[in-house]
Amino acid sequence: MRERLMSLIDQFQKLDDLIRIHTTPEVQAILRNQLHLATEQIEAYQASSDKQDATLARQAETIANLEKENARLTAEHCNAVSALEGKHHELELKFQNSHRCGVALRNGTFVPYDADTYAILPNATYPKIVQFHKTVDKDNNIYRVVGHARWSEVALVQAASGA
Repeated sequence: MRERLMSLIDQFQKLDDLIRIHTTPEVQAILRNQLHLATEQIEAYQASSDKQDATLARQAETIANLEKENARLTAEHCNAVSALEGKHHELELKFQNSHRCGVALRNGTFVPYDADTYAILPNATYPKIVQFHKTVDKDNNIYRVVGHARWSEVALVQAASGA
């Protein structure tokens, strides 16, 4: 674009030279004034175009920098989310049954029961049994048995939170 403008300016300069050589002084003044006005308009347009090109170049550079920053922040965010999800999963596993009664058996497994209390009962067959209850009517002490475990297999009895 710059080369085309210089070519136009060169052509206008040649035209100005021809006007000076081949016209009378009265006509020269009129033609040269018009020619200089057109030249100034072209130069102003070119300056504006150069300014716009520089602005576009700065904007393209800014966009490229923002894209890099966005990619970095997205990766950082994904890493943070993954870490939080891992921590959440770990805590969820740790506390998933903390609101329920249950038993940790000697073989290492934990068996939860949808119960809010338990009782250790004597039994004729086994020395003791752990019986888990769900409260049906607390005022009248009505409970529903929801499970039991043999005392000989139990390593730990877990009470419900707040129980």
